[in-house]
Amino acid sequence: MTGKRRYRDGELAKHALRNVRMMRQLAEELGVETRRRECRSYRCDGCNGFHLTSWA
Repeated sequence: MTGKRRYRDGELAKHALRNVRMMRQLAEELGVETRRRECRSYRCDGCNGFHLTSWA
């Protein structure tokens, strides 16, 4: 177990990634610092799900 949030399919991971981007943009507009840096999703062979990562 990695402790990462698991998404059951790629579409859910893409939706989560869009949400992260919107929240990051909102934080930027409000002048609030955020540590969220996810930029893509990937398939995990360990859990057969998807995760988000900040690695390009």
